[in-house]
Amino acid sequence: MGVLQIGTLALYVLAIVAIALWTRRQETAKDFLIGNRSIGTLATTASVAAVAGGLVLGGDTSLGFEFGLGALSLVAGSASGVALLGIFSGRIKAIADKHGFLTLPDYLFTVFDIQTGYVGALNIVVVFLFILAAQFIVCGQLLAGLTPLNYPTAVIGTGLFTLIYVLLGGYKAVVKTDLLQFAVMVFVFLVLVPVNIDFNSLNLEITRDGLSPLAMLSLYLSGATGLFVGADVWQRVYSARSLAVARRSFFLAATIWLLLGTSLVFLGIAAHGVSGTTADTVLVNGLYQILPAQFAGVATVGLLAALMSTIDTEVFLLASSVAKDFVARKRELNSEGMARTVRVAMVGVTLPAMAMAIFWSDLLGVLFLMFSFAVALFPVIFWSLIRPVPSNTAFWSIIIGLISILPSYVFGWVTPDTAPLIVLAAGTLTLLVGAMLTKRT
Repeated sequence: MGVLQIGTLALYVLAIVAIALWTRRQETAKDFLIGNRSIGTLATTASVAAVAGGLVLGGDTSLGFEFGLGALSLVAGSASGVALLGIFSGRIKAIADKHGFLTLPDYLFTVFDIQTGYVGALNIVVVFLFILAAQFIVCGQLLAGLTPLNYPTAVIGTGLFTLIYVLLGGYKAVVKTDLLQFAVMVFVFLVLVPVNIDFNSLNLEITRDGLSPLAMLSLYLSGATGLFVGADVWQRVYSARSLAVARRSFFLAATIWLLLGTSLVFLGIAAHGVSGTTADTVLVNGLYQILPAQFAGVATVGLLAALMSTIDTEVFLLASSVAKDFVARKRELNSEGMARTVRVAMVGVTLPAMAMAIFWSDLLGVLFLMFSFAVALFPVIFWSLIRPVPSNTAFWSIIIGLISILPSYVFGWVTPDTAPLIVLAAGTLTLLVGAMLTKRT
């Protein structure tokens, strides 16, 4: 790592810590937990867009490297999911403000019953542990390739740094640092990358394995349904200052997701000419080979900004879910007590995610498994926003959606990229059967 990279990285680290310290000086417990539900359009848009992070950046680039333009199906799906959440954001925020929601399972506990809430909360904890581990995987690979640190040490260092500033500033620190991280991401991935790719020399037909129409449909639906039930983006709806702010921010963020994902897919295609590049290393290798050497420091910070913006979000999300959806269900906590519990839970969720990243570094494997679990919540949540769903039907829709993964893998009915289709179909079918039985009674 050169002097320019070290200096740029040091400035970025100092800026993040300074924002966290500044936030802590003026925050209340409600600011720490959900930003006092007063976040404006710019911050909400930047925060939703910055959630893209390592899993999306690494996933879109890896899929572009493996499957070429077919990877755009996931990009289009992800942008559609963000836009769809924007359409329903007014309804979600109205009920969230009324009941003081902090987490997505709060919605499940309120609209359905306790067993549906718990199964949804457990599902979300598992999904976001995988997402957090994926961020650590990419960040560890990046730092191990650029510094004398080995991969495990890089992962541990990333986790400890994140804990420092999230413990200091809470939700407001997450959102405020997202503004800085978003600006860096835009410059690197929406300005530098497109300008420096030689589009005339790209072989747009090149793929390793190809994507069938079924796999492309699965990728699109995985992105759309997975983002729609993203517990991290739901928190951005809760914290928005008003219904109008929430709706406007999500439509803007959907556009940014589409542009960002397209740039990443083309980066993955362009990286086919980079020697020694694999699907797991394409984001880092491709970026440093395509950009001029003078932008190495900015590229490093751009990658770290994208990663850290999601790592801090998922650490806070997981900790708040543990505190609100499990601890607070057993004993009553005021705002101060909840904030203390969230801080303790932050440490408790970061450590296993770091361990997962150290021992399992298959990024695409994490991506597909995460989508398989996440889409189990989509049929229940989406339909409940349109019309009432019986609690028992909602519970079994999630359960059957989740367990449908097992025989699909055991009997070889699906590949990892088509597994989310089975989950989505099983959950939706359960809802339809439940609706028919309810009508008969």
